[in-house]
Amino acid sequence: MSEDANGKKIFLHIPSDADLSERSVSHSIGVANSFFEEYYPDFAGADMYCDSWMLAPALREVLPESSNIMNFRRRFEVIRVNEDSKAFLEWIYPDPSVSYTVREKYEPRLWRHLFGIFLLIFLAIRLYSGVIFTKI
Repeated sequence: MSEDANGKKIFLHIPSDADLSERSVSHSIGVANSFFEEYYPDFAGADMYCDSWMLAPALREVLPESSNIMNFRRRFEVIRVNEDSKAFLEWIYPDPSVSYTVREKYEPRLWRHLFGIFLLIFLAIRLYSGVIFTKI
């Protein structure tokens, strides 16, 4: 949460093992809205922001429109791009000494291969900042 000259803002965090299905994301946003209404009423209804490589427009080229990442992405209007960020690499190539839930769900070599192809095609993924433009 923060407040600046443009108003109050709520920043969303996406855990690495998050369920990005439309139903789950809608539920999570609804729970967040209820939380802020009850505990931080000054922030109730504030715009929700997210900084993530998952907001990259280039993902349209490699993911089906029906994918959960694309459904999540469609909720946001991209407002800023961090050209120098390599944050996506921390998710694609996590620290091998840490046990990540995502590793238990997916074959890491497959993800690395797919994103390696993506990087070759598009050369880089930036960190995109977006604001939810449809209220739940």
